[in-house]
This record gives sequence, structure tokens and C-alpha cells, in this order.
Amino acid sequence: MAYVHLVERRARFWLVGHDRYRNLVEQPEAAPAWVQRLDLERGERLLGVYTNVPDRIGRDFAVSTTILYLQSGDQVERLRYLDMVSFDGTTDGYHGENKRRLDRILIQMTDGRTMVVPVVGRSEDGLHRDAWSVYNFLLRAARESREGRVY
Repeated sequence: MAYVHLVERRARFWLVGHDRYRNLVEQPEAAPAWVQRLDLERGERLLGVYTNVPDRIGRDFAVSTTILYLQSGDQVERLRYLDMVSFDGTTDGYHGENKRRLDRILIQMTDGRTMVVPVVGRSEDGLHRDAWSVYNFLLRAARESREGRVY
């Protein structure tokens, strides 16, 4: 029986299907140049990449089984799920109308930094922001990493 990493299952559920997300498990050749240059850790597997503004170097991100890679121009921040303490996107949290306006996620890290992850995509009807799905993915990936849950 082949086991699928729990974070990979979360990415499939929460991220695959969004227009701006590319599933690199099924299409590794779709990785942009900055993702191809990532130095992955032993046992780490690249899962996908989210492009905020197509054909522009900006604030895109890639997800792996253990790390969120946040691109900012030529720089790439490595944010371990294990080091993510809390998440927020609006002053009122993720309820009702706020889910429709959400365009970024704030991540509080164990070292005290607050990282901003922009997520600008939305459904065709404009009612559902991609940020809500990314928020749910990160929330679960961080919790399960802290709990040591892998499969």
C-alpha cells in the first residue's frame, strides 16, 4: 500500500483546482525557474506553486511537504509549517463577508516575525477568494506538523 503524505492530501483538497495553483506532483515540468532552483531538504517533496500575477516575478509561493516558500523578487523565504504559530487575514477574522475580501494571510512565526502571504485569486463568480483555501491548507499543515502527523 502506497502512503500519501498528509500535507500532500491537504494540498490536493484545498489547493488543486484553483486557476492560479499548479500541481507539481502531477506536472513537475510546470515549475517556474525560481521553484526549480529551490534546495529541498532530504525527504521533502515539492507539491505545487501559486502564481499571484502570471508572467511577473513577484510574491508567489510554493508549497512542499514541510515548507512554504514565499518569493519576493529574487529572494525566497523558507517558512516551515512547524514554525507557524497563528494565522490571520483581516481584523475581524475569517467570517462571512471577510472571506470574500480576503487577499492575504498573515502568519505569525515562532521567531516573532509576521509574514505576509498575498493570495489574490478568486473564483469565476467572484464570491470565493483563493486565500480562504490557502488559509485552511496552512492551518492544517502547521497543526499536523506540530503534532508529528505525517500519513
